[in-house]
Amino acid sequence: MAKQKEISVRQYAKEIGVDEAAVRRAIKEGKIKKGVKYITKNVKGKERQLPVIIPSVANKEYGDLKSIKKPQRGVSKSRIAKSIDDQNGDKSQKDKKKDALPDETELPDLSFQELISRINIHDQLPYSEIVRRRELLGAAQDKMKLQQMEGLLVEKALVDKELFDLANNLKKTFLNIPSRCISLLRSAANDVDATNLLTMEINAVLESFANQINK
Repeated sequence: MAKQKEISVRQYAKEIGVDEAAVRRAIKEGKIKKGVKYITKNVKGKERQLPVIIPSVANKEYGDLKSIKKPQRGVSKSRIAKSIDDQNGDKSQKDKKKDALPDETELPDLSFQELISRINIHDQLPYSEIVRRRELLGAAQDKMKLQQMEGLLVEKALVDKELFDLANNLKKTFLNIPSRCISLLRSAANDVDATNLLTMEINAVLESFANQINK
């Protein structure tokens, strides 16, 4: 049996793109168990037990979870996903078929909440499938937000139209007050009576519109 490759904690941290302290903390917390062994070394005249990492084993416990790359600006997520799957070895066709969603043509137009209940997420998914499912959920969430915005815009448009119609009718009604009241104003005994008549007419108009708003 070929001897498994062993590297230092510092080198392993560099390979998976994390701090050395993070790897040492993972060892201490038991996140890396089978992927670490201890060798005896003489350090400044004293023998010490120092950890070394077995990458092929430690990756399964810790490294694969920490070394997932995020695409840089302008780099396709699917390209990153394919690269990582090629490095780590993709799942069997049987497992892929088990995890995959039905063909899009076979699916109804599901809501965001329905998709959440249908899509399974587990730690054995290849990164390409994680990206696909994340994008699918993201698209559904964007659609939900657009639908909500559309509803708000439609509601606002209706409110704006109703307010415009109300204001337009109010304007016309006020402009018609002189023609409706001119005869009464002429027959008023004095200015006080004329003012009272005009005030009553204005109040009647305002009360009428207030009742329309409250309906």
